Amino acid sequence: MFKLNQLFVILSVLTLIVGCKADDLKDADKLTKPTVNAGADQMLILPVNSITLSGTAKSELSIYEIKTKSWRQVSGPQSLTLINADSLKATAFYPTIVGTYIFELSVKDSGGRSNSDQMQVIIQAAAQSMQRAYMQQVDIVAWQYADRNQGMLIFSDLDSVSLTEVDTQLEHALTSLNSAAEFELNFAANAGGNIQTALLLLNALSAQGVPICLSESSSCHSLEQGFLLQTELPESINCSDAQSCVTALLQYIEG
Repeated sequence: MFKLNQLFVILSVLTLIVGCKADDLKDADKLTKPTVNAGADQMLILPVNSITLSGTAKSELSIYEIKTKSWRQVSGPQSLTLINADSLKATAFYPTIVGTYIFELSVKDSGGRSNSDQMQVIIQAAAQSMQRAYMQQVDIVAWQYADRNQGMLIFSDLDSVSLTEVDTQLEHALTSLNSAAEFELNFAANAGGNIQTALLLLNALSAQGVPICLSESSSCHSLEQGFLLQTELPESINCSDAQSCVTALLQYIEG
């Protein structure tokens, strides 16, 4: 009888072990660290003012609670400004370049246990804008050297092409003005554009390492390369076109 009881115990244990499926192991994994979900992937079409990042996190064990949350941009063609990055719902502002952006949500609970999850945002150019730019081949960035080795940039018809085309033409102009001691920005009447255009212009110009001057102002501004990463921009900026947005941004950045 004793041997039969022993055999029964052994068979019971073996049954429990064999009965452990992958789902059971996943459930066990939930007990060792918080559960975190960065949210569904997104696909957006330019122009885009902001990207909403909305995740969830919880601890399966009631003795622990989520203590810290943190969003960060893992990769992408452009570094974006993150607002409320220390909460489950954050906002990434002013994407201007098409491509895939990857964001990561990391959490830690009161037991010191951590976990993370990633999501991606694919930003595409508006098909109509791309087609219009291809058909018309509009030159929206003109350039020339002025006195004292000043590089002059003249912008016009910014709404007639995609942001990608603006970036391409600006890069060509800056290459041609590679020995300029400073840049003067000039905007034609009704040049158009918006806050995204202004951010693209200032981001590209800041990489040149020379002062930026506005034609309607006697003052010049020096921007460090990558200043957008170091500046917490407001959720909204009161401006109507690229020219007024550039002015408003420079005033805000320099306080």
